[in-house]
Amino acid sequence: MSHYLQEIEFEPARLEKVEERLNLIFSLKRKYGETIEEVIAFGEQAQKELD
Repeated sequence: MSHYLQEIEFEPARLEKVEERLNLIFSLKRKYGETIEEVIAFGEQAQKELD
């Protein structure tokens, strides 16, 4: 296990991207549904209405 931990590199830029993506997901869930499935369903329905 310690060998594995020594090989892990901390990448601040990667962490920032992951945090941004999580914030976007939480924002979408607050606005469009409580679950990812509900958010996706909302998006699909909105796309159908636009077509």
